[in-house]
Amino acid sequence: MSLIKLKDIGKIYVSEGNVSVGIRGVNLEFDKGEFVAITGESGSGKSTLLNVISGMDTYEEGELFIEGEPTSHYIQYDWEEYREKYISFIFQNYNIIDSFTVLQNVELSLMSIENPKERRKKALELIDRVGLTSHIRHKGSKLSGGQKQRTVIARALAKDSPIILADEPTGNLDSKSSREIIELLHEVSKDKLVIVVTHNADEVKDFATRQIRIFDGKVDFDKKLSDNLNCDIIVEEKKPENKKSNTFKSDLRNGFKLGRIIFTSKPKLSLYLCLLMIIGSIAVFFSTVTRLTGTTYVNENVFTHIDGRVVISKQNGELITDSELETLANETNAISTMHYDLLLDNLSLNWVSYFQNSYEESLYYDFEFVYNKTYGNSIIGRYPEKANEVFLYLPIYERENFGENDIITNEIYINDCKFDIVGLKYFYDNRENPKIVLTEDGFKICTALKNLGISNYGIKFEHYDFGELISNPCPYYLASFDLPEDTIYVNKEYYLNGNIINETSMATFSVSYNVKYNEFGEYEGNIYTEEYNYLYFTTDKSYIKDSYTRKHSDKYLVFNPNVLLELSNNILEISYKQASLFYENDAKAEKALDEISNRGYFALLSNTKTRISGAEALLLMIVNAFSFIGWFISILFIALFINLCSKKSILVFKEDIAIMRSMGIQSKIIKVAVYVRMIFSTIVGVVAIIGASIFIYVNPIGNMLFSFISYSNYIYMIIGLFILTILVTRKQIKNLFTNSVRVTLRGGAN
Repeated sequence: MSLIKLKDIGKIYVSEGNVSVGIRGVNLEFDKGEFVAITGESGSGKSTLLNVISGMDTYEEGELFIEGEPTSHYIQYDWEEYREKYISFIFQNYNIIDSFTVLQNVELSLMSIENPKERRKKALELIDRVGLTSHIRHKGSKLSGGQKQRTVIARALAKDSPIILADEPTGNLDSKSSREIIELLHEVSKDKLVIVVTHNADEVKDFATRQIRIFDGKVDFDKKLSDNLNCDIIVEEKKPENKKSNTFKSDLRNGFKLGRIIFTSKPKLSLYLCLLMIIGSIAVFFSTVTRLTGTTYVNENVFTHIDGRVVISKQNGELITDSELETLANETNAISTMHYDLLLDNLSLNWVSYFQNSYEESLYYDFEFVYNKTYGNSIIGRYPEKANEVFLYLPIYERENFGENDIITNEIYINDCKFDIVGLKYFYDNRENPKIVLTEDGFKICTALKNLGISNYGIKFEHYDFGELISNPCPYYLASFDLPEDTIYVNKEYYLNGNIINETSMATFSVSYNVKYNEFGEYEGNIYTEEYNYLYFTTDKSYIKDSYTRKHSDKYLVFNPNVLLELSNNILEISYKQASLFYENDAKAEKALDEISNRGYFALLSNTKTRISGAEALLLMIVNAFSFIGWFISILFIALFINLCSKKSILVFKEDIAIMRSMGIQSKIIKVAVYVRMIFSTIVGVVAIIGASIFIYVNPIGNMLFSFISYSNYIYMIIGLFILTILVTRKQIKNLFTNSVRVTLRGGAN
C-alpha cells in the first residue's frame, strides 16, 4: 500500500470571476524511501501539486489517499493533524519566521518534546548539522538567503516527519551549498519520502530515485532512475506515530510556550500592544471610579453602625435612668454603655471648621465622634488627654491643610468651641468617615454642644439687675475653655433692659427651657435650671478667640463648656429616651436582642436599615440606570478602541501563523499562543490599573476626586478586562484562519 496516492486529482482556482486550472487528472503514488524530483516549467503546476500533497491547499476533483484512507471529507482540523503527523515542508522563499531566532525556528518543530533540555540539545545538533552553530541567536531577518534555507531545512529535519516536501530548496543557493542541501535530503530519504520540486533536473539526477515532469497542469512523464544507489532499499511499512500529545494540558503548555516566544520576538510591536492595553485599562479604571463617584445613593442607615452596638428605648415611652441602663448592661453582659448617644447618630457637614492663613475653612464631610480610641502608633503628635484636646483621623487629601510631619493647623472649632489638635493620622480609603477622637469628658461636652445647638428649647437668659428680674432671649450662646466657670463673656453690644453690661457687672441668673412633649402627655411646660450666683460678666477679649459666630454676630454670650454641659444634662435627663449598649461584636449583640426585649425595651442593631420611600427608590434606580448606561457606553468605546488598534498587531503575525500551520502546528495551539500574547499585554494593563489606583489614592487631589473602590471592584474590573481581551482576540483570530495556508503565505501556485 502506497504512503500517498493521487487519483484523478484536479485543482481549480477562482478569482474575481475568472477560472484557472492548477492541475487536472493527476494520478501518482509515492512511498517511503523514494527521492522524487518533480520538474517542469514555471507555472506548469509543480508547486500546486506540492501544496495539494501537503494539505496546504484543497483539491476540487479526484481523491487523495493517505495510507489508503481517502481525504475528500477532511476539514481544517483533519488537514492540520495530517501535516502534524506526516509533513515537513521546505519552501523556495524560505518562509522562515523572521522575528524568531535560528534556534527558535528549529525548536518550533520540537514542541512535542516536553523536556526543555532535551529539546534544546536536539535543536543544537540539527543546527550544527546544517552549519549554523555560530548563528543560533541571529533572527531570521538578519540571515542571508543560504542561511535562511539551511535554517528551514534544519526545522524540517527536526520534525522528523515521514514526508519531506521541498519547493525549489536550492533556488537561492550557490552550487556548493545546493549540492550540500541535496546530499542532506538524500541522506534522510533512506527512511522517508522526499519530494523535491526543481527547475534543474541535473542537480538532483545523482540522488533522485524517480523523476516526474509536469506540463500544463498534467503529468508529462513519470520514470524511475534505475542507476540511483537507493532505488532497491526495502522500506518497512510502519504507520507514523503521533509523538505529540493531544491532551488539553499539552496544548495549553505548548500554546503558552509559543505565545511567550511570539510576545518577546517583536519587542517594539509588543511594546505598542502593552501601551495600547495600558491606555485601555486605565480608561476602564477611570470610567469605573468616575461612575462610582458620580452615583447617588440614598442613605438607608437608621443609626451610625458601630460593631457590637445596640440602640435601646423603653417600650412604654418612659425615660431611661442611669441605674436602669447599668443594670440592663450587667444582665445582658454588655461591655460598656452610653446614655446620651445622640452625638453618634448626628453627623454634620458644617459643624466643624478651622482657620488656615487667617481664613476660616469648613470640613465638608461627615465626622464620627469617638472617645478613648486609638489608631496605632504611627501618628503625628499624640492622643488627647484633656477635655479640650482632639485627635483627628482624616482623609489623605487634608494633609496639606493639617501637616505631614508637624501639625500646621493646631486649632479646630466644634460648634464654635475651640479645641486644640494634639494628634493626626491620615487614611487613604475615602469611603471611610473621618473621625474626631476626644477624651470621655470631651465627648460629653461635644454632646452638650450638639444638644443645645439642635434643640428648640427657647433658651432665655434671666438677669437680676438691682433685684429686678430681667428676662432676655439669648440669640447665641457659645463655649470657650479659656473662660472661667464662674464668668460669662458678653460683647459690648449686648443690651439688657437698655443698659450695657460692663466688666463690673455681677448677677445671679438661671436658664429656662420651654419644653413641650408630645400628645401622650409626658410633660409640657418650662424647666428651670438651678440658679448660678455671682457669675461675673466680662468683656475681656483675651478669653475669646475668633469663630464664625463671633465674627458675624453682635449679640452673644459665652460660657465655659462645663456650664453648658450641666445645662444640657438637665435637659437630657428629662427628655432623652434613647441609649446604647456595646457588646464585643455584632454577633453577640444580636444574641442579646431578645433578652433586652423581654425586659421591656425596644432594641435594634446599629446596622439596621430603613426602607426608603417609593419616590426615593425610583430616583435611585433612575440615577443608577443612567450611570450604568454611561459606564457601559464608555466600556464599549474602549473595547472598540482596543479592537481597532490591536487588529493591526495581530495581522502582523498572519504570515508567521500560516508558516506554523504549514508546519503542522495545530490551530488550537496557535490560538492559545495568540491569546497568551494578548493576555501578557493585558497583565501589563492590570499593573497599570494598580499603579493608577495607587497614584490617585495616595495623591491628595486624586484621593479627593475619585471614589475609593473595594477589592471586589478591582477583581470584577480585572476579570472584565481579561474577558474583554479574550472577546476582542477571539474576533480577530477568526480572520487568521479564514484562508488556506497557501493563500495566506507569500507567493502562490505556479
